[in-house]
Amino acid sequence: MPEIEDFPEGPPKRSPNTRYPWEEWADGEIRKFVRGEDFQVAPSQFVVACRRYCGRSDRNWTVEAVTKGDSAFIRLPRRSL
Repeated sequence: MPEIEDFPEGPPKRSPNTRYPWEEWADGEIRKFVRGEDFQVAPSQFVVACRRYCGRSDRNWTVEAVTKGDSAFIRLPRRSL
């Protein structure tokens, strides 16, 4: 049986929710996201993903979000430069 020299130890490291550009969207504007176009999960799950990212970041952002049908309306505070 061949040996594997550089076998990874443990699960791969993941960066926090890099699927969506939350930092780019932090401009204080209300944005509309549509299921099937902008995300694939239920709108409420998309909002949860947003809140989790913001909770993990060192910014302690407050997320304003509303879901309606297949859409999620989200406003992230304007990021300070």
